[in-house]
Amino acid sequence: MMTMEGNNKDTIFILLSRVPYPLEKGDKLRAYYQIRDLSEHFNIILFAFYENQLHPNANAEISKYCKLFVPYKLNWFSKAIGLIYALFSGLPFQTGFFYSRRAKKAINKLLNSEKPNLVYVQLVRVANYLENYPITKVLDLQDALSENMLRRANNEKYFKNFFFRIEYNRIKKYEASLVDKYDCLTIISSNDKQKINSIKRKNIIVVPNGVDFKYYAPIVEEKKYSVSFIGNMGYAPNIDAALFLVNEIMPMVWEKLPNANVVIAGANPSHSVLKLASSNVLVTGWVEDIRLYYAQSKVFVAPLRIGSGMQNKILEAMSMNVPCITTKISAEPINASNKKEILVAETAQEFAELILELLNFENKKNTLIDNAQIFVNQNYNWKLQTEKLVQLMKMLV
Repeated sequence: MMTMEGNNKDTIFILLSRVPYPLEKGDKLRAYYQIRDLSEHFNIILFAFYENQLHPNANAEISKYCKLFVPYKLNWFSKAIGLIYALFSGLPFQTGFFYSRRAKKAINKLLNSEKPNLVYVQLVRVANYLENYPITKVLDLQDALSENMLRRANNEKYFKNFFFRIEYNRIKKYEASLVDKYDCLTIISSNDKQKINSIKRKNIIVVPNGVDFKYYAPIVEEKKYSVSFIGNMGYAPNIDAALFLVNEIMPMVWEKLPNANVVIAGANPSHSVLKLASSNVLVTGWVEDIRLYYAQSKVFVAPLRIGSGMQNKILEAMSMNVPCITTKISAEPINASNKKEILVAETAQEFAELILELLNFENKKNTLIDNAQIFVNQNYNWKLQTEKLVQLMKMLV
């Protein structure tokens, strides 16, 4: 538990399913920058779950912005009990996975002692901790998790398909119920907002992500890699995209450019991703500075076929002057224009043709880069996006 000296600001209690450091996952990234900017206007009390070990710099980094930071470790026993609870209660399984009676008591004790003016909860998976607590509450859905589960079900066979369809139905129902249980809900994009199964979804406020332009600024580096794909490689949509890229897209590129190479960079690569490594495919695992792999790539490809929400990896690549190719489901939440700021493909052949086009025609690549840089700077400034959240909080406290 870490603290910093308080002041006369109003206090927000924030509940997260993950400690927001290091920034290798989208929900951590969103939470970190929102906490950073909210802390300029409010005292922040942060209660966040973790499963294994805290990063050695997590306490110091997060406590810069928090009056009080309480990391809470979930053990295997509490996760097992939570899953059994979800099975018989009808809650989504991942909500059960994060539920602990001991954690709920700790949260209630902290709320009673600190008496915050408002609570802010990120993600459906921990919404049940505070859904009935008598205080003004804001829930950040982040994305339409039900749509994510449906896409995963459609991509799986046999038992996995059966499981994800059950989870999809549970989450769809639970998402809709939360619109009535929380005073206000936020979400990452208009596309995700339309997927929430509630007639009251019009009241959900869109608060997009942003890019740290100072950090993800263009860097002059030797272009070592023809194609890159970057992200948390333990996340199912990224695993599927990496397999699609190497096994289906790149063979058509290699027919024309045998020396083209690929880098797949990011934390927690699954066994199936690690198996993709070869003489022309580098799988890095965790890297200290992911910017180098953006900067050293000629083309960034994100062939995501499942998942939901806004892909920060695409915004980061655009900010670093790397031309991007992605699918419709990833391009639409960003609202970038196809063939102007980004390129959109669906089939392996379409991806391969666009990769070859960008690798062979410098002028087309440069035009795309210039347009993307203007677009991302105008639309995805973290301060600008978080200001919407700040004003919402000020209105509610």
